[in-house]
Amino acid sequence: MKKITLLISAVLISAFVTAQTTLSHSTSQVATNGSVACASNTPPIFTQENSYWRTYTPANFGFAGDFVVTGAEFGWSYTDRAGNTPSIDVTVNIYSTTGTFPTGVRTLLATQMVSVGTAEHLTVVPVTFTTPTTLNSNSEIVVQLNIPSGETAVYDARVGQNGNGENAPSYLSSTGCGGIAPTPIGSLGTFPNSNIIINLVGDSPLSVNENDLSSLVQVYPNPATSVLNLKVSPSIEVTDTILVDVLGKTTDVKLDNGQLNISGLARGIYMLQVITNSGTMTKKIIKQ
Repeated sequence: MKKITLLISAVLISAFVTAQTTLSHSTSQVATNGSVACASNTPPIFTQENSYWRTYTPANFGFAGDFVVTGAEFGWSYTDRAGNTPSIDVTVNIYSTTGTFPTGVRTLLATQMVSVGTAEHLTVVPVTFTTPTTLNSNSEIVVQLNIPSGETAVYDARVGQNGNGENAPSYLSSTGCGGIAPTPIGSLGTFPNSNIIINLVGDSPLSVNENDLSSLVQVYPNPATSVLNLKVSPSIEVTDTILVDVLGKTTDVKLDNGQLNISGLARGIYMLQVITNSGTMTKKIIKQ
C-alpha cells in the first residue's frame, strides 16, 4: 500500500551571449527535510517515483522579448535506508504548455540528468542544460524534477523544501500512488512546510550590439549599500530603469539625477534593467 507521506526529519557562449539569472518562487533557498512524497507506509520507508513541478513566466520577473533557459536548481533531501549510499540519476525537464499549468498540452523542450546522493543532502543542486532553450518571456515555462523509485536500493529521496513560504504553488505527481496527475501540494493534505525549492536559470539573449551597450552604461558601486550611480555615454539616452528582486517583484526605486537610492531595500540580489534609446541592458545588483 502506498500513501502520501510527510518526512520529518557563467556565461554561456553560443550564437548569443547571456548572463545567468535565477528565477525563484521560494522565499528561502535553505533546503530542509520534510517535503511530501509518494512513499511506502511500512518500514523501511522508501519513496516511489515522484515528480515535482513549478512554473515560471519570465515577464513576471521583469524580462521582455526572448528568454534563454540555461539551467535549473533544486533542493535535495536524501536518506539512504540500506546503507549502500547509491547515487541517483534524477531528471530535470523543461516544457512549454498550451494552457495554464497543469492544464493544456505540454511540449518537452529540454532535458538534463544529474547524479545526486548523500553528499548533496540538504543542498541546492545546480543543473546546466547541454542545449539552452529560447522562449518568449511571456511564455509559461514548466519545470519538472523527476526522482525514480527507491524501492530496490531502499532510499528516501525528495525535493528539498522549507517552511519559509512561496509566492506560487508547487505540484506533485506520482505513478506510485495511483497515478496522481500534477496536483498542488496544498491540495494533498496538511503539509504546511512543503514549500519546495525548484528554480529556473537563464536570461535575456544579448546580441553583439546590445552587449556593447554595457560599455556605454556604467553602474557603480556594485555591491552597494545605499546609492547606485549611472554613468552614461553622451551618445545614448536612458529612458527608464526597472529594478526587480529575485522573486520578480518590481521595486519603486527609480533613476533620479543619475542615481538610484537603494537604501530602503533589503539585502540581497536584484536585477536592474536600464532602458535606453539604443537598447536595454540588464545587470545583476548586490545590495549589502
